[in-house]
Amino acid sequence: MKGLISIVLVALLSKCAEGAEGAPGSIMRKESSKTQKKTAAIMTRREKEDKEQRQEPASLTETSAGAYMLTEVSDEDRANATVMTRLRAHATSMAQMRHNFRDLDQMITELEHQDVVIDGFVQDRVSMDERVRYLRKAQTTKSNMEVEGLSKHNRTGKRKAHIDEENANFGKWAKEDNAKPGSLVEGGLGGGADMFKSDKDLGGLSGFWAEDRPHQLRLDPSNMKVYSFGTFKLRHPGIHNWVIDGLFKKLPLVPKSVSRNTQPGGAQLLDESGKELVFHKNKKGYWFQGRKPSSAKTELQKMYPQNWQSMLETANGVTAKREAAQARFKVYANLTESVLDDMESFMAGGRMAKENNREAMEGTRANIAAELGLKAKRSRGRSCLRVEGATGTLAGFNLEIQTVSVLALKQAVAKVSKVPVETQSLYYGINEMEDDKKAQLLHGQW
Repeated sequence: MKGLISIVLVALLSKCAEGAEGAPGSIMRKESSKTQKKTAAIMTRREKEDKEQRQEPASLTETSAGAYMLTEVSDEDRANATVMTRLRAHATSMAQMRHNFRDLDQMITELEHQDVVIDGFVQDRVSMDERVRYLRKAQTTKSNMEVEGLSKHNRTGKRKAHIDEENANFGKWAKEDNAKPGSLVEGGLGGGADMFKSDKDLGGLSGFWAEDRPHQLRLDPSNMKVYSFGTFKLRHPGIHNWVIDGLFKKLPLVPKSVSRNTQPGGAQLLDESGKELVFHKNKKGYWFQGRKPSSAKTELQKMYPQNWQSMLETANGVTAKREAAQARFKVYANLTESVLDDMESFMAGGRMAKENNREAMEGTRANIAAELGLKAKRSRGRSCLRVEGATGTLAGFNLEIQTVSVLALKQAVAKVSKVPVETQSLYYGINEMEDDKKAQLLHGQW
């Protein structure tokens, strides 16, 4: 009996021991499952953050501790940064161009101090005979260089013959391309020989000539008669075809079908869509269907079928707004290298070369002033004046506006053109210049 009890106790103790050993194992398995879920959640969150960072650009921001952290950049911040970058480029280029203008103005002003001025009129630095001799010499030198280069390339002149042959072939190819149906020119893609076609070839603003469409019929609302271009020309004998072409295109096209209006109080005839055949004419002579004035878009589509969109934008002020926005971010050219080249050429050139470079610098200065919107002073400085009459240019002067009076200017004109002072009336724009005043209506120093 005791032995049996001992065996049962041993079995119970063994089972308890196994249960005790298994309990910690079950707890560990539960803890491992929780850890795995937590780890998976962390990994999912990190993957989501990485994906968002890849979609949205980030920037480095310095913290108070000196470290850097990533911050997201919004679309608004990105747009503001782009605007600021373009504005900086605009301001920098404008400052550079103003610096170029000051350099040119200083050089030209120093050169003006060396000129001979008599009674406010700047004397010519180079005579007309010197200019003629220089031009003849330059033309002779150019001709000699061309002959020498041709002789060097091919003594027999075959090179020139080859160039002429290529030009002739190119013209032949252009004509053939224009004659091909469905070519770039015919398709209106603006390629091929189209770049060599003038307004005469392209049919003016409408893009075609009426005589090229002999079967097109138009209705004249003034007499309600139908015309082709051939019969319309018979109605206007003695008028050039180009003028008749413009008059013919102002007429409306003939409707596809016409029916009588059975409703009282309206027009007698209706077109294929049921609209009344009633027309009105705008101030430029174009006919439009309907009783009420047509919209600006409809009129522009008929008058300028090729570029009516740009014309409409101009009429609505869209073009002006776009140009204003472009002017806000305009980047000006850097002319430093050009100014330095003019200086070096002036220092190294001869008498006529110096004169040519000086005129080039004065032209560059005027162009820069116009681009920057600088206004010339009307109280002092020099002005290049050209006096024109009914027969053309009478005289030209370079004068100081603070010194020369209008009467002295008339006397100088009379000396050159032989027109008496008493018969002269000088106008600048629409304003007549008075004898007892200085010539300060002209543009002077910048």
